[in-house]
Amino acid sequence: MALTIDDIVKVSVDTAAMAVTGQAFNVGLIIGPTVVSGITDRVTLYSSVSEMLEAGYLTTDPEYAAAALYFAQSPAPGKVAIGTKQANETVLAALTACRASGIDWYAFTFTQGIEAALEDEDVAGIAAFVEASDIYTVWFHLVTASSYTTKMSALKSAGYMRTMAIYSSGTATITAGIMGRAMGLNYDGSPAFNLAYKAIAGATPETTLTAANLTALLAANGNAYLRQGSSYNLFRQGKMANGYAFDDVLMADMLANKIQTEVMNTLTAENKIPQTDEGVQIIMNVISGPCEEMLARGYLAPGVWNRNSVLTLARGDMLTKGYKIMTTSVNDQSQTDRDARKAPPIYVCAKTAGAIEYVVLAITVNR
Repeated sequence: MALTIDDIVKVSVDTAAMAVTGQAFNVGLIIGPTVVSGITDRVTLYSSVSEMLEAGYLTTDPEYAAAALYFAQSPAPGKVAIGTKQANETVLAALTACRASGIDWYAFTFTQGIEAALEDEDVAGIAAFVEASDIYTVWFHLVTASSYTTKMSALKSAGYMRTMAIYSSGTATITAGIMGRAMGLNYDGSPAFNLAYKAIAGATPETTLTAANLTALLAANGNAYLRQGSSYNLFRQGKMANGYAFDDVLMADMLANKIQTEVMNTLTAENKIPQTDEGVQIIMNVISGPCEEMLARGYLAPGVWNRNSVLTLARGDMLTKGYKIMTTSVNDQSQTDRDARKAPPIYVCAKTAGAIEYVVLAITVNR
């Protein structure tokens, strides 16, 4: 055997750890009651309803009907997660198990039968769970009761930011279609979007709401798929129970998750980030990446800062880039923080582009 050349030229390969990609924000979960023989996992991912049929679901199963509406949207979402609520299990227990399954998803709804049977205490428990979850989560909640404004107002009063209440008098799980619309619009690199006035493929619009009904529904931060005018089928208004627009919640979640993931990947990839102003700048440079991405997607935009002052940023100042990243010097840190190897607090101030959803026109005609 020939002698190696390792004693002359020694080569070592350092394989970097794979970077974490962060949470998926374009996968919706449908939780239903059907138990399919051979499926033992609490949550399973599917790329189409055909895959669900191959797995053993029937076209008559409520999960299939909801998934068909979910995938019918354009652009279509890439995947759906199907979760199982076991017999004699509470809806909150089922949701908790689905969240702990290890399958990544962002938004969820239950099948129509489960949603329609929810009691007020169930709704409150689920909404509170979602609000407190340490994993970003949004609930597309179907409200079918005739007292829908009362139920929506209760969620509004509780200030829930992560529950969207959607009224429907029909039998289809329209929430699955709206969730599919949102997940489909949020593909990789997609521009920012809102849900207001979107058409929902395969869904039947409400035609019996009066103007007074609609006013009350919107005042309760509720939502519905409506027939308005002579030819418009559209979703109103894309609001969470506390009044925030869904896209603001989604994009803020994505920005926060991206920043957290990028900073964590930097901390694990570098041999050491010095506890100096130059070291802190390394982290700030990493944070600017997700901010630039959201600027390019149209979620952030230049504008005037109208909140309280943050360090050198004062109310009324112009954010020329749509965001500003600030910190204080490590020289001003306490010895306790230096001993604990903490970075000085880093502040990310971002200005959202918002969206125009109402227009008032004044037309003046002269003959």
